[in-house]
Amino acid sequence: MTSNFSIPLIEPWYIAVDIILITACVTAIVLSLLCLIVILLNRQLHTVSNLLVFNSCLCELIFSSVMLAVAGYLCYSDIHQLTVPTPLCAFRGYFGYTTVAAQNWSYLIQAIHRYICVVHHHKRQQTSYHLHICFIVIQWIYCILFPLPLLLIPTQIQYIPANQMCQVPIFHSLQMMYLALCIYLTPVISIIIIYFLLVKYVNKMARQQQQQQHQSTHITLFQARRQLSMLKRIILLIIFLVTCCGPYMSFVLIGFRGTDPYVYHFRIAYIFLDLSVVLVMVAIIYSTNNIRDTLFRSNRILDTSKVPSINTRETLGKH
Repeated sequence: MTSNFSIPLIEPWYIAVDIILITACVTAIVLSLLCLIVILLNRQLHTVSNLLVFNSCLCELIFSSVMLAVAGYLCYSDIHQLTVPTPLCAFRGYFGYTTVAAQNWSYLIQAIHRYICVVHHHKRQQTSYHLHICFIVIQWIYCILFPLPLLLIPTQIQYIPANQMCQVPIFHSLQMMYLALCIYLTPVISIIIIYFLLVKYVNKMARQQQQQQHQSTHITLFQARRQLSMLKRIILLIIFLVTCCGPYMSFVLIGFRGTDPYVYHFRIAYIFLDLSVVLVMVAIIYSTNNIRDTLFRSNRILDTSKVPSINTRETLGKH
């Protein structure tokens, strides 16, 4: 699968960009693995909320691994000055679309969970593990299937020699609109709608509390506001992620206008995309209190365990 782009010479700055991409991907993989291990090894973190965080971290891990494979191939091709696609090139593009969509849809599942915990908190069946596992399964089935036509239909995912990767060309307006709708617009707009619905519900509960000063209503209102604050963090995460993906979207908009974008547009867009994954993982660790407290507590335990050993050596030296 080839495109109409002319094959360029290998630029000297390619290797520096490849190193940045590989470093960002490896960092994101380490952070996501750290979160996954913390959740798995601590029984206290085996809750529905942390199950959804686990799913998001798993999405970040798989996405970072796919991006690492892309960056590794870029680096290998740049060093050896290769301009011919490999048989797995189209599959890397397909898995890239699948995993980035899974990442965004995992945030939508978290938003749905926050809404259910507030509006339907009295219905245990709707806040159970089984329901949210079904959500996760549906999410992955959807993310695997929606880009499949682009992989099966020839000339949809094309090799772009200037960027040495397989992507849907930005000049294919219909296909790019389809990807933007499935990957970004649907989950992001849905999260925003859930946020406004939850704000409306919390304000309604606040008015009811003013009319009826009941302790049970006060507790429910406190829980609702707590879930709303957690949803705000998810929205801020989405805003941050969309902002980091701004260069990619700007190149897509340029392609919609029929204007030739910068020849290395995908390489530039991938720098921001890979760096955004690292920052998103840092934000997940910082905003998830249970994981953050567990990590800090583990560090304190390690620090205190080292102190007695030093003191013991000093006392042995005195004797």
